[in-house]
Amino acid sequence: METGLEGKTVLVTGASGGIGRAIVKGFANEGARIALHANKNLETVETLREELAIPTLVVQGDLTKEAHVQRVFHCLL
Repeated sequence: METGLEGKTVLVTGASGGIGRAIVKGFANEGARIALHANKNLETVETLREELAIPTLVVQGDLTKEAHVQRVFHCLL
């Protein structure tokens, strides 16, 4: 199935959880560039990053705080 995600950057919030992990793997299979977000579970996200065979970006932040949201999106630029 062609999703049009190849080469696009995708931010997956909550990438440290089970659903987030599955979403990340799906996007990776589609050829998307991926930014992995976590608030607290950075070790889990780093492990996922190592499992992927593509370059990824890891960003941390509490998305209930506007300053953190701005910082996360600034990292994607």
